[in-house]
Amino acid sequence: MKNLITPTAIFLTALILTFSSVSYFKTQPSVGIALPQAVGVFETSLQTGITSTATTMTLTANSIRGGGSLSGFNCFSVDEGSSNAEVICGTVSGTTVSGLTRGITYEDGETEVAGNKYSHRRGASIKITDFPIIQRLKAQNNGDSTFVNQLQYESYLTPTDDADIISKKYADDLAIAGSPDASLTVKGLVEMSSQAGMASTSVAGTGDTTAWLALSATYATSTPTIRGLYVPVSENDGYLSQLWTRLSDAYTWTGAHIFSSTVDISGATTLTGLFSSSATSTMATTTVTDLTATDITFSGSITGDGSLLTGNPILDATNMTNIPLLGATASDTLQASADTERNTTSDPYVKLKETRVNITGTVRVKFSLKQSGGSAYGKVYVNGIAVGTEQNTSSATYVEYTETSISVGAGDLVQIYVHRGTGTAYTNNFRVYFTEGSLDTSTVITN
Repeated sequence: MKNLITPTAIFLTALILTFSSVSYFKTQPSVGIALPQAVGVFETSLQTGITSTATTMTLTANSIRGGGSLSGFNCFSVDEGSSNAEVICGTVSGTTVSGLTRGITYEDGETEVAGNKYSHRRGASIKITDFPIIQRLKAQNNGDSTFVNQLQYESYLTPTDDADIISKKYADDLAIAGSPDASLTVKGLVEMSSQAGMASTSVAGTGDTTAWLALSATYATSTPTIRGLYVPVSENDGYLSQLWTRLSDAYTWTGAHIFSSTVDISGATTLTGLFSSSATSTMATTTVTDLTATDITFSGSITGDGSLLTGNPILDATNMTNIPLLGATASDTLQASADTERNTTSDPYVKLKETRVNITGTVRVKFSLKQSGGSAYGKVYVNGIAVGTEQNTSSATYVEYTETSISVGAGDLVQIYVHRGTGTAYTNNFRVYFTEGSLDTSTVITN
């Protein structure tokens, strides 16, 4: 066996270099199978006998032929050639070998086998053996075991064959150089965009690469608390936060907008599209090209473009410009009629009829009175204030009375108040007459 040690060591060295293309091993902590030392020639004997379960043994001497001594992890053939021959591995320090692995199998050079463990007498021969290292190297190179330490090239080599083992540097360079830039049709490398890059129209970066820019979650948020260039993200409810809009900016709306809840416009506003509101809307100075609303009250001045207003606006003719509404002029043109008969036995005046006039000017008012069992009195009121002449009758049939001209303002309430002298007072045919434009200007409230 000792004559085979040197050739075997040469073979093992060549095997390692052929398999891994390395010229030396750099020791670093790792996990794998440990390789024992393998000096060319070493012979000694046991200083004291050992049992089959002993975990330490003492050598008579520790001297390598030609100089030096053993240390570290080594494997020995004990009582070679005898019936109780055994392969033992352990850590050598001086003449003490500790941490023994006993009865190593002759198949893999690593596993302990109980049947291969023996007791050995004092003076038993001990020789260095390369059997375990050969078996372990074979297992490593066959992929049946792992390397304890990392393998490293002495200098950087470029692989030339498909079967060559590459270095980390080559792999790192390959990860960048070997991939194309991404595009709409090609998957590949991208460059993370800066905030300025996100806001530009450039597809590719302008820095160290020409790859397409990719947005980063760093610059995406649903609630921006710091102003800058960010990508808007909806909140959990699926809607964008109002913080994304600078509400102090002036906006120009060119399309149709429908407001179904209360709208409060406190600044000057120009609406060039259709403004449609079915809820309460409060506006400051507002220019409207086309306005549709259910009910409008104008408290400020109004400037029109020559078109008639439609719907049911409450207007004051004194504060309108360029709106073709001339106001009301008392005439015999009937505008509102409340003909239902009402009666009262009240001694003081009470309101029995009421009509709202949605225009400013003068109106003519007619109503009829009769009594039952006494006399009846009636008078025209506006907004609860008497403005007409008191009329009275003792007739049991209706007598018509006329107020030729009563002044009213837009939204005023024209009313008939009645009381009895004695008995019961009746009224009907309360009617308002005037001439105006084509506005819907009068609404009967109580008939």
